[in-house]
Amino acid sequence: DPSHRATVMACLRDNLLELAVPWFERLSNWENAALALVEAQESHARACDFYLMAGKQERALWALNEGLAYWQKNPAASFPEEKEEIALRMEKYAYA
Repeated sequence: DPSHRATVMACLRDNLLELAVPWFERLSNWENAALALVEAQESHARACDFYLMAGKQERALWALNEGLAYWQKNPAASFPEEKEEIALRMEKYAYA
């Protein structure tokens, strides 16, 4: 309905400014994106990569250790490939 376009566009703009922009800002750098992955208990290996791209090697190792701890507590909660990826990165970066 053309008479509602202005209202719909104003609502869309407000939602983008209030919801989408802060969400994108939170993920706008490698460190924040890595932290979001760890907090969500998702890809700890990818979080490690993001921390390394941000120049944060200690945080990268922390992300891997968090991933291993999560695996020990919840072995069926993630994909086996993730554990393998964590192990590969531990070998490569933990002792570098």
